[in-house]
Amino acid sequence: MGGRNVELVHERWRTLRGDPFRALEWMALKSWDEGKQRGGDPARQFWAGYRSIAYGLGLIEHEDPVDEDDVLSHSHKERVRRAVQKLEEKEAITVVQKGRGRLRTVIDLHLELADVTHLADVRAARREQSG
Repeated sequence: MGGRNVELVHERWRTLRGDPFRALEWMALKSWDEGKQRGGDPARQFWAGYRSIAYGLGLIEHEDPVDEDDVLSHSHKERVRRAVQKLEEKEAITVVQKGRGRLRTVIDLHLELADVTHLADVRAARREQSG
């Protein structure tokens, strides 16, 4: 999983700094490389959620909750949210599904120029439908 995706992060997004870079690097590592995915899972899509990103940023000790009281603190959630927001602004990612309840956040990673071109096409189609 994700080895080639991490290389692409370092090639295409090396100007990012701090938490946004580390978050994108972690999401790339946890997502399937193009052509390596199994079943119906799309390549370059991160589905592990904000808790996993917090773990990738080194904010928490365990990626999976230890017990029902093991929840992300408000400050950790905010730090992850800011990193994700910065990545959205830079068009490195698109949040496909916002997490709520038991649904995890699903994020498309834009690691190559073709991914960003596809994103522009999707946005244009959405504007056309709404306009």
